[in-house]
Amino acid sequence: MAFISTEQRQSANLNWQHDEQQSDMVLTSFIGTRILSLKQNANGAELEYDGDVYTDRDASMLLYRLTGFSIPLDNAAKWLKGTVENDQASYDEQGRLKSLIWQAHNGQKWQITYSDYIKQDGYWLPVKLSLKNQKIRIKIQLNDWQLN
Repeated sequence: MAFISTEQRQSANLNWQHDEQQSDMVLTSFIGTRILSLKQNANGAELEYDGDVYTDRDASMLLYRLTGFSIPLDNAAKWLKGTVENDQASYDEQGRLKSLIWQAHNGQKWQITYSDYIKQDGYWLPVKLSLKNQKIRIKIQLNDWQLN
C-alpha cells in the first residue's frame, strides 16, 4: 500500500481481515514493524497507534485524526473486493469493475480504478487498484487473498 500526496510519500504492508461483524486492519513497515492496528465493528472503531489506544464512531476520521492519512474505510469490503455497484461505475468486457466514483459517508469523493484481477475459488478478485481524491492517491497491490 502506498500513500502519495504533494507533501509526502509513505508505504506499508496491509493485512486486512473482514467478516460480517468486524474488520481488522494492521499496517506494518516493510521490515515487519507494526505501524497501527485498527478494529472496526457496528459499535465504532478502535485504533492502536504509537503505544496508545483510541476510539471513535468513525474509523476513517479516527485514522485521519491520528495519522493524517485519509482512507474511505466505510464499506471497504465492497470497494476492496470490487463488488460495488453504483451509477458511476464502469466495467470491463468480463463484467469486472474497472472504475467508479465512491462517495464515503463523510462526503469525500474517491476515484477508484481497478487495473488487474486474479481468479480465485471461482471469484474475480482485484490485485491492483488505486484510490484518488483531491489530496491523496493510494495505490494498493494485493498479493494474497484468503476466502473462508
